[in-house]
Amino acid sequence: MRRVRASSGVAVLFALAVIGGCAPAAAPEGTPFERALARVDGPFGGRIEFIDSRGLTAAAAGGGPWAGLVGGTGGALDTYRGALADVLDIDLGRADAVLAAGNPPQQVTLVAGGQDEAGVRAAATAAGWTGDDVLRLGLSAEQPLSLVAGTLRPLGADVAVGGPDAPVDAVDGPGPRLAEDASVAAMARCLGDALIAVVSSGVTPQEPLRGVGLRRDPAAPDAPPLNVLCVAGDGATAVGISEAMWSGRSASTGQPYSQYLSDPQVEELGGDVPTVRMVARTAPGGPQTFLLQALEIGDLPGLPE
Repeated sequence: MRRVRASSGVAVLFALAVIGGCAPAAAPEGTPFERALARVDGPFGGRIEFIDSRGLTAAAAGGGPWAGLVGGTGGALDTYRGALADVLDIDLGRADAVLAAGNPPQQVTLVAGGQDEAGVRAAATAAGWTGDDVLRLGLSAEQPLSLVAGTLRPLGADVAVGGPDAPVDAVDGPGPRLAEDASVAAMARCLGDALIAVVSSGVTPQEPLRGVGLRRDPAAPDAPPLNVLCVAGDGATAVGISEAMWSGRSASTGQPYSQYLSDPQVEELGGDVPTVRMVARTAPGGPQTFLLQALEIGDLPGLPE
């Protein structure tokens, strides 16, 4: 593992929100992100969003910087959380984790934990959804939920949710799973025990796979989140990120990246898929989710967009 040290850092502007969670049963090996990836079939559809709802709720329990990351704009389903509960008995507030794979209209979301299969089936049937294993409602102007939850697959305490044409049988399907995709697995290992994570392909096939996440500082659990950037690349990628953190500026704000993140540590990781990781602290007074927003607008340090 080769490390490249940069002298200053960046912080954050994108409030991916989250959903409270409840205690799960015994879990298999791996981080919560890796375990969720092991539930969903590939191939990689260009984007994965993950929220460790239970972990985020625990991090925010004492107040402090993590509390501001609970609730708000936590993915495609968050806007509909009230309707999901009222119409379909899908309660995001009880979920242990939420993972969304792909892009609409093929995006599939796994709401893991805290749900009641019989209750979801009864509520969906009463609201007009039909089917056996998979419940469906065609796109309907009268039912806004049909856009994001027109297809449902209740699975015990979990439920797979997607639009009218989404392949919800990809959850606990025949495989191969996203966790078996070498590039996705490398991103997950790099991001570690992130409570919020996004993995995305570039706009063109030539752009490297990248992931960003927020995780707790084991040395200071109540401190602001550690910001993690992972990029498929080698030594040249590591140097580019380090130089951007040292002297580069955000294209969106015109301010130095060091205004947002501090103490960045850049290193090359081994493995079948060469990957570069940067871990940085939120700069004093800086926003906590800059990297998440930077990913969305193509403003990550050291990456040509």
